[in-house]
Amino acid sequence: MQSPEEEIGSARGIRDGMIAGDYTKGYGGDVLGSDTGRLRLAAFEDSDLERDYVRSSMREALPYVRPLVLVLGVLYLAFLIPDSRLIANPGTFRFIAASRALVFFAILFLYHEMGRIGDEARFKRWFTAYQLLIGASFLSIFAVYEEPDLLIQTNGAVILIVVVYLIPNQWVNKVVVSVAVATGFLGVGFLRPGHFDSNEYVAAVVYLAAILVLNAVSSYRLAISKRTAYLRGRRLARISVTDPLTGVYNRNKFDEDMDSWIAQAERYRIPLSLALFDVDDFKATNDVRGHLAGDRILADLARSVSGAVRETDIFARWGGDEFVLLMPNTDARESRDVVARLRARIEAESELRCSFGVATLHLGEDKGGLLYRVDRNLYAAKSRGGNAVVGEGELATGEIDIFGTAVEIGNWPVGGEFPRGGEGRTGQAVRLPDDESANARRKKGAHQR
Repeated sequence: MQSPEEEIGSARGIRDGMIAGDYTKGYGGDVLGSDTGRLRLAAFEDSDLERDYVRSSMREALPYVRPLVLVLGVLYLAFLIPDSRLIANPGTFRFIAASRALVFFAILFLYHEMGRIGDEARFKRWFTAYQLLIGASFLSIFAVYEEPDLLIQTNGAVILIVVVYLIPNQWVNKVVVSVAVATGFLGVGFLRPGHFDSNEYVAAVVYLAAILVLNAVSSYRLAISKRTAYLRGRRLARISVTDPLTGVYNRNKFDEDMDSWIAQAERYRIPLSLALFDVDDFKATNDVRGHLAGDRILADLARSVSGAVRETDIFARWGGDEFVLLMPNTDARESRDVVARLRARIEAESELRCSFGVATLHLGEDKGGLLYRVDRNLYAAKSRGGNAVVGEGELATGEIDIFGTAVEIGNWPVGGEFPRGGEGRTGQAVRLPDDESANARRKKGAHQR
């Protein structure tokens, strides 16, 4: 079971991505960062992108690679059975047995490590080291083997090269290891006393050259294809969770994150605040300057806010000219200060004026209650002339709410009123009429002004 800190961290990770860490950047402008996808030697030139791909591909491959590695280790050790019948010299057999046993126990260690949770990318280096170890063991056994059959040993080298390309690794690493095994094998065969038949040796050279070329070409194409598919998947994932105009999270993604954080806040009793804001007189701006200019304004605003919010905050476009900012582990006073600084920054950096409503989650309150209260506070900021922030508890008695009626101040819980507070909780309560949504009423009132 996860600790509270780990579970909260997991919820925060939801904000940064969909599956398995595929999202590596923040939000605002480009959820996935730079993903131009330029390739060099079958790898992304962008080191961050390549590292993310390696982690993702290793995570997918380890479930089948782990048992495969164990099977290969057992088979490599099982060759001691024919070795015992073909090797007459006890010293030579002990050397071969020690070499095979070393590889087997090293593979057992690798098998154990692959079952542990950690940085999957490290196995790229481990696989390369293990392949070199097995290649060295194979060549040392070939060098001392008594009267080996060259073509049989060549088949062994071919199988080893196929295994090198079967295990996930960087294409360059596969090529280097396979070429090292092939050239080492041919070098040992050439230098052995009682040199092999020249025709058999030439055949071994041809077989090994063919397997090297075929595997290198097919592996190269596969590496390119997998990275292309990975990049396409990242871009599709970005489209599914981001707003196409501003590049920040869309409403669906925000709803998912908000549900998760409300659950965390309720479980661990941590504060959670929400801000809703829009651009003052944005409709007039659209009417005068045109919708294209309005789109540019919203995109610039989103970029500016994305650069100002904290790493833990979740920023999204709510719809139209409205944006939302979820502030985990932030109480009413802190959220009011954060939003006040944000409003001042927007005013200082652009010609825009924005109105903000801020609310903090009450114990036992659901998402609808929190959204209602923050929307009500935004309307109050609009009613005060705009370019203002109305936070928790700042709505005055008698001030007109989003329904055009006076706000009633009461204690929690209040029967039949919404939102609901936790048992023994005190706060503001507003009775909801049955007709028209809060958002529709507020928009209607803003249009009439």
